[in-house]
Amino acid sequence: MKNAFLIIIALFCLTSCNKDDFFSSKTIKADIFQCCNIWQSTEDNTMEEETIEAFLEERNIDFKGLEIVDNGGPGVYCAICCGCPTTLHYEFKVREKDLDKILDLGFTL
Repeated sequence: MKNAFLIIIALFCLTSCNKDDFFSSKTIKADIFQCCNIWQSTEDNTMEEETIEAFLEERNIDFKGLEIVDNGGPGVYCAICCGCPTTLHYEFKVREKDLDKILDLGFTL
């Protein structure tokens, strides 16, 4: 009887766990520059969500809630695009196990 009770408790815990609990509660951010973003090849100057999704997936980084957010303010055009951020940035969450890896790639909290 005691073993059956423990099995029922264990099953309840396993089924009630939400997989989202494994994601960091911190939001990861990445400014989007006019070009020279680390998730883009030099030929690919797009700001499509699929581009950064592929970048993260290739590095086995689990993420959720990826969105492009507008910071507002006027846009700036520069001749040196690597130094000129747009008014946009990506925001998403990663699993705790990937937090150090994503920060090492240059993303911020």
